[in-house]
Amino acid sequence: MNANTRLRLWKEARALLPFWAAMVGLTGLPALLGLREGVAISIAAYVFGCALLGSVIIGQEFQHRTMGLLLSQPVSRRRLWWERMFVLGAALLSLVLWLILLGALKWHLSPFRFRSDDDQFAAIVCLLLPLFLGFCTAPMLTLLARGTIGGIALTFLCPWVVFLFCLWLLPDEFALARHWIANTMVFLTTYGIYAGALLLLGCRRFQRLEDIHGHGQELSLPAALMRPFAGFTERLTLNHGGALGQLVRKELRLHLPAFVVAGILVGVWLLLLAVVLACPSVSKDFLLLPAVLLGLSIPVIAGIVSTAEERSLGVHEWHLTLPVSARRQWFIKVLVALAVNVALGLLLPGLLGQISSVLLEGKSMELGLLNGEQHFLIANAVIFCAALYASTAAANSTRALVGTIVLFVAVPLLLFPLINYLGVNQPEFSPLMLLLSQVLIMFVPTTFLPELLAAALFGAIVLSVIWLCALGLANFRRSLDSYWRPVRQMAGFFVSVGLLLFALAILGRSLDFLRSRGWTF
Repeated sequence: MNANTRLRLWKEARALLPFWAAMVGLTGLPALLGLREGVAISIAAYVFGCALLGSVIIGQEFQHRTMGLLLSQPVSRRRLWWERMFVLGAALLSLVLWLILLGALKWHLSPFRFRSDDDQFAAIVCLLLPLFLGFCTAPMLTLLARGTIGGIALTFLCPWVVFLFCLWLLPDEFALARHWIANTMVFLTTYGIYAGALLLLGCRRFQRLEDIHGHGQELSLPAALMRPFAGFTERLTLNHGGALGQLVRKELRLHLPAFVVAGILVGVWLLLLAVVLACPSVSKDFLLLPAVLLGLSIPVIAGIVSTAEERSLGVHEWHLTLPVSARRQWFIKVLVALAVNVALGLLLPGLLGQISSVLLEGKSMELGLLNGEQHFLIANAVIFCAALYASTAAANSTRALVGTIVLFVAVPLLLFPLINYLGVNQPEFSPLMLLLSQVLIMFVPTTFLPELLAAALFGAIVLSVIWLCALGLANFRRSLDSYWRPVRQMAGFFVSVGLLLFALAILGRSLDFLRSRGWTF
């Protein structure tokens, strides 16, 4: 290995290092905090990390507009491709070994055992399949989408098309099987052909790639598809020619990835519907999957592309020089992103659910995977707010995506110890909560406690949203010169959230204390 090869390998490793460190931290945080319910979060972070690393290894060149410089080097493109795959394989292998180590420690502490050989085999497949797909398919799909966000979306969505093909091959056996373990050879063979074909196609496409786009947009479509979308934005804004209409059209075109992902998921839903209608033995619960994915992915995309995409394109500072005030531009961004989220992340999933219920059973199909519509709305709103703020504190959409995941996953995990310490989830009254409840009852009339708790909860939510919008506006007005300012902002924000949780816990436990003494409200 010569010096030039070592430099290229180090360059690729350094580009992956921040994202790899973030995924290692998210994967290990639940286990380090000792949360028994955090195993699912660790596995979800691992699955997302495999897709993220596989997309970043190629998407960074499109994002930083350096693909042309890479392709013009006096080095074989095949060599460049396999050097990248070597770095990617090392990163993914270290991530899966880290997860195995955490799992062994976790299972060693608790008497966890597999109930059968099928469960053990399913655990192994679920552990290796994300690594296999992230290594083989994510780079090719990122080349196809010409962006990291598009590559991640396709890495998650395309395997479901393969899954539908397997359902079409073995509908009856699938209904009798326990999950899909009994049809192992069919599934593994199909996924193996899919992954191997994309790996070879990715190498072939990279060798023949022509960098004709000089911008760093997260998702590029052919001109034949971009023209109808531009016409759609014109009609949506009623061809308004003023500054307001121009800004709204500009924001709508920034949200192109959200419309593309929504269109792909609607296509997946149509395929699922065809499979369910053709094979009645297939569970109808699969029809809920596109709706749930829409509700969880659209708020992320709508939030992160609003500001981070402009920073990635290098036009954010230029927009601040426009005669339109920065505050007005910010509120237009928020309103357009909110409209896209409501239309594609809330109304469209509800419409798909209603159509499914009418076509199949005539019954209302609730989003049972998230324990009801209320939890679905709360998750959608929290993800959207986190993504919107992360977009103002990141230099590009990929970093904004990682920041959103960190805010949505890591911070609640850090607040769990506080909730457990306060004894909110425990039937017994901790001494601290008992003392504070008695003090509160001495100064507040007991008949006002339920109304006070409801008003405090509503006020806390409203103040948190307003505060996040104010922090986002402050970041939007300034250039992104340091990451310490967002860190300080989030530290102050979540300390305040912890204090609000503390106050709400006191109110709630005061009500429980009075009810335990025979009080009725």
